[in-house]
Amino acid sequence: MVWVIVILAVIAVVCVVSIEIKVRHKPSLEGIEDASAVKAYDRLSQMPQFAAMRGIFVNELKRHNPSGILADVGCGPGYLLNVLASRFPHLNLLGVDISREILAKARDNLTSFANIDFKLAGSQGLPFAANSLDFVVSTLSLHHWSEPSASFREFHRVLRPEGQFLIFDLRRNPPILFHLLMRVITPLVVPRVLTRIAEPLGSLLASFTPAEVEDIIKGTPFREFEVKKGFFWLFAWGRKG
Repeated sequence: MVWVIVILAVIAVVCVVSIEIKVRHKPSLEGIEDASAVKAYDRLSQMPQFAAMRGIFVNELKRHNPSGILADVGCGPGYLLNVLASRFPHLNLLGVDISREILAKARDNLTSFANIDFKLAGSQGLPFAANSLDFVVSTLSLHHWSEPSASFREFHRVLRPEGQFLIFDLRRNPPILFHLLMRVITPLVVPRVLTRIAEPLGSLLASFTPAEVEDIIKGTPFREFEVKKGFFWLFAWGRKG
């Protein structure tokens, strides 16, 4: 009888860890302008779990040998740019965000770096000339874009030939375990001003599955690209021909 219980418990754990949840897509708003929400998001971005995600992203970025001019679209309070400036000092960095409030916070957070410039813009209207960037990156922002296909077409416009993009975001079909953890932990660690605007659970529900991201990129001029999934995240990489 004990062995039966143990086996059933193991099966239950495997199911929770491996079975992916399926939920309906719920679009999210792009940009945070409320000063209190920006302050709360800045605090949240400094937490260890966000630092760990930045580490995951940087390890993936290293595989693609970034050089030249790199733009971080949806840069938020600038903590990824901080890491990039330290790990890739040869890069010329641009921070882009649609929120004036959060871009001001990024400027305040990165005053010590002279090789970072900032631009107020959304992902669909980047203030850069055609064929002018070598790399475009974005983390935890894709799910906020109102028209992702238009954003990818804009990336294609601003990238030089052989230029690359690398996108990191949540995926809407994570293992049940991650979804349960989000439900339990969010009220404990997320500032109330963010939970009132349905974050970060709203971001999870607004995110895409890897298959959906593939379909989006297929409808753009990019022909060389790859979408792959991690535990609760996805990467989308592509190169301009």
